[in-house]
Amino acid sequence: MIENSSPLREEMTKIMDSPDVPVSFSWTVEFKVKDTFEGEFKYREEDKRFLDDLELDEKIFKPMQITNIDFVDDFEKSIMREVWVSCMIPFGMWAKCLYVARDHLLCTMRRKALKSIGLDEDENAEIEEFVFDTLFHLNESNSVVGVDYNTISRTDLDNNYAPVLIKAELLDRGVEQVRKVTVGRNGRNVDPEMFIKNSLAYYTQELEVEGEPSVEVINVIESDNKEKREHIIIPSGIPLLDLPNYVHDHCGGMYNTGMGCYAVNKQIYVYPLYKTDRLEEEEKTMTIIRLPKKLMPQVERTFRVDGEALFVLGLSDAVFTDNSKAKQLADGSGIRYADSRRFMTGYSENKDNKSMIRRKENNSEYKATELNGEDVINVSNNKINSNAFRERSKFSRRNGSGYMFQWINAKHEYIYPGMPVQVLYEEKDEVKELRGVILAAHTSVKLIGEGMTARKHGTTTLISVFAQAYEEE
Repeated sequence: MIENSSPLREEMTKIMDSPDVPVSFSWTVEFKVKDTFEGEFKYREEDKRFLDDLELDEKIFKPMQITNIDFVDDFEKSIMREVWVSCMIPFGMWAKCLYVARDHLLCTMRRKALKSIGLDEDENAEIEEFVFDTLFHLNESNSVVGVDYNTISRTDLDNNYAPVLIKAELLDRGVEQVRKVTVGRNGRNVDPEMFIKNSLAYYTQELEVEGEPSVEVINVIESDNKEKREHIIIPSGIPLLDLPNYVHDHCGGMYNTGMGCYAVNKQIYVYPLYKTDRLEEEEKTMTIIRLPKKLMPQVERTFRVDGEALFVLGLSDAVFTDNSKAKQLADGSGIRYADSRRFMTGYSENKDNKSMIRRKENNSEYKATELNGEDVINVSNNKINSNAFRERSKFSRRNGSGYMFQWINAKHEYIYPGMPVQVLYEEKDEVKELRGVILAAHTSVKLIGEGMTARKHGTTTLISVFAQAYEEE
């Protein structure tokens, strides 16, 4: 519990009193048939009397209700966001229309903030719109295969059959274009950072969706490797979003703390996965004020924005302990490998008809941390190589610990790949700090209330943070 006298209380008060922060939203969804659809919907005359022009002329269909939306960001293991929506759809609309055109649908989601009290929309709030390609996930409960519904009107199907719960995967149209691009190119006398920037810009410059660029910004965090390479060779067929990792693994390396590449919101991010000391280097940062979960019912407004800095009330009962030493003792705290650059020049010294090979000059050895005589130095799986950045990256995950925080009434758009974060918490009447980076965020938008008239949605984001433990003085 954070007491009134706590140094963190002032920041908590600022967050909870933020006047411009929305608490809940109203979400709507509609499906529109693309021009690529060459089929037809088999309506009866009685159907046409009950259907509005939106459906008949523009082929736009609105579900009865949205039950859940999920935005899944895994900045560590994935290259793009997953978006899922579950909604209730009248059976006739599903069987006669959406199922028939299931491979030719756009999904448009709209979000508008609600007033703090009641269910009325905030007239001053902007309507935010998101457009996706649609991929329905079919199962026994929503399948219409093997049943002839042509003898039954859509109106009768809507009125006499229960609505169906449909789950759809929503695909970012711009990211899908980028994801399908494969590359092959060479670079000469260039460092890895510049090669990656130029390559991403070159292969995305002409990608468009309905006249708008698929990629507007390429955001590459400064590389640890400044060395220019005489040649960087990328074989044909490498997916564009895999190119940064290929350069990191096979072309000299990029970061000492792992490599991440992620495409979202018309941007491509390239960033060090486990670098925990970037808080002063970036303007867009997150500060998490850790609260016990038992305080959740007392909190509505849970964040504020000050310039580019985001301040969040994060719920967690986690005990902040440093497991890095245990991981290093179990998996190794350092690595050793032979430097391949020495094999062609200076590997041995010839004198008096003898060849002398010195281990110190030909081997590279790296320690993640000093363990006071308990160091475990393993031989690399790549016993002969010259990529120090890749080898160091193997240990960066062992130099910290992972923590989870629950962000109630969140607005997940503020989170981006490689976002630096600090966690402030109280322990024994002292404010302590963890510094780290966000590895993942799972946002769940759920319907609040019961019945078909419910239309208020609450948002919760589960944030995964990789951080170095607080160092005792």
